[in-house]
Amino acid sequence: MPSSSPDHSSKRPLFVMGTTRARFIATMNTTKPRLYWSRIIKANAINENWRISYMATRKSPVGSNPKAGKDPAGGLTAAGRAFFNKRDGLHLKPGVKGAADTPEKMKRKGSFLTRHFTHPSGPMLNEKGEPTRLALSAHAWGEPVPATEAAAKKLAAKGRKLLLKYHASKEVPKPGKTANAKSPTKKTAARKSASKAAPRTKAKTATKSARKA
Repeated sequence: MPSSSPDHSSKRPLFVMGTTRARFIATMNTTKPRLYWSRIIKANAINENWRISYMATRKSPVGSNPKAGKDPAGGLTAAGRAFFNKRDGLHLKPGVKGAADTPEKMKRKGSFLTRHFTHPSGPMLNEKGEPTRLALSAHAWGEPVPATEAAAKKLAAKGRKLLLKYHASKEVPKPGKTANAKSPTKKTAARKSASKAAPRTKAKTATKSARKA
């Protein structure tokens, strides 16, 4: 009777992505130490060769941001914005350096400061004591370059205030709506009062008839 167990005697390469799995497969068909370790070494070598060939043949994106796309003072230049707009389909605009006096400016500047400085993705200064690209990005939005985490938190707080102002400006009703609001007429008020008084009169007549009976 043929056995239903799978056949592990074939000499196919152990194409696995981990040493633990390689050890497990190596012990399925042998208990000899030399063959055990040779299979592990072979599996790891195949994995490494595959990784190297994959990284060599992998297609990188259209390219990286050119040197002219980075502004030395912080942020992106027009060439950098055009590059990312074309590569990633974005719609990048210059930072708001002036006063955020419109709802759109409040939203853009507030979201940028909140997103980048509430939980910074890196330090404000590098090993040489120079401001990093993250810190310089604040200059592109008309803000002082933060040198410490406390300064970054202040920028994040300012961003939250701008977002609160933006939402408050959206909640203000338009002047035309309050003036055109219809007030209840005398007829509708009389009908409401009559409908409220009707159940009371019925209840009174019902109690009177019950007493007479």
